[in-house]
Formats: sequence, C-alpha cells, structure tokens
Amino acid sequence: MREYRARMNFAHIAQTYSYFKTKYGENPGANFWTTTYDEEQPIRYAREATLQDEIRIKVQQLLMKQNGIITDAGYNAFLSQWSDENSKRQRLSGTEDRC
Repeated sequence: MREYRARMNFAHIAQTYSYFKTKYGENPGANFWTTTYDEEQPIRYAREATLQDEIRIKVQQLLMKQNGIITDAGYNAFLSQWSDENSKRQRLSGTEDRC
C-alpha cells in the first residue's frame, strides 16, 4: 500500500491534473477529485493509472527476480537498496575528481 500511495503521489497526481486541464479545461479546486466530468472522475483516473503502473512494475520485478537480477522484489528491499545507493553516491562525490 505504501508503494501504491508513493507512486500515485509521485507520478499520477500531476498527470491527472494535466489530463483534466487539457481535456476539460478544469483547474483543481475544492471538489476536483470527486467531481465527475463526462463520466470520468479524477480520483478514479489517478487510481487506475497508478494500479496499471503498479502491475507493470511488479511484473518486471518478478521477472528480474526469476532471472537472478534481483533477490527481493519487495518495496522494503527497494527502499533499502535506494538508500544504500544514495549513501554510496554521497561517499563517492566527496572523493571523485571534478572537472
């Protein structure tokens, strides 16, 4: 669930605003997320886009795990690897030559 919420917040909130602004000329307001526009509702649009993204990514992760590219396809493993990579890059940025 954390992964789903993070993905929605990171990618699909802005995408939803843009879609409804382009298609219907609507700017986000107090009732934006629950208003229906020609049978489309922003909250449903964002949720569906996020779900489709999650399915695509999870399938890719499972294939990588099956093929030995990664050992754990879980979100906590992703966060841990991300943190480790950021720490590594910070350490290296202090020692690498700058042009």
